[in-house]
Amino acid sequence: MKTITGSVAAARAIADHIDATSGRAVVLIDGGSGSGKTTLAERLTKLCPTAQVVHGDDLYPGWTGLSAVWDLSELTVKNRYRRWDWHQGRFAEQLTLDAHRPLVIEGCGVLTAMNAKQATMTVWCSCPYKARRDRALGRDEYFVDSWAMWAIQERLHQVRHDPEHLADVVVDLTTLTE
Repeated sequence: MKTITGSVAAARAIADHIDATSGRAVVLIDGGSGSGKTTLAERLTKLCPTAQVVHGDDLYPGWTGLSAVWDLSELTVKNRYRRWDWHQGRFAEQLTLDAHRPLVIEGCGVLTAMNAKQATMTVWCSCPYKARRDRALGRDEYFVDSWAMWAIQERLHQVRHDPEHLADVVVDLTTLTE
């Protein structure tokens, strides 16, 4: 397992992996809420614009649905998924991915042993609890009421799947500006 500090260096390392992969690269980026997964994915797409990014927020069926991403075979094999509409509280349209373009899936809970078998690279985003909580609650006013319930699901995922130890790369995202 390799450790990288900062989202800029991590995005470069992931982009290098995508460029060096023969066939389709599939990258899983996991970490607790507010750890910097989305920021990392956004920086990656600037370096690798052909990459398709799927956000866990589009896959969870609401605030109690973190476990929905523990098996991503429908997404990675069939290249499709139904997007969750948070405002309507139901699944919306089905989206289809290009099976030939690199795929990056970022979200809490995506790194499990089952999903890792389908990935060419696995990433764990590390960040202290207080910083994660401050970031998450600062960006989403609706998250305040659900933080405790979501944190329990994240902890269950960590205990059950041990994603940090499944990761090829651990990224320290305590500071997002690097």
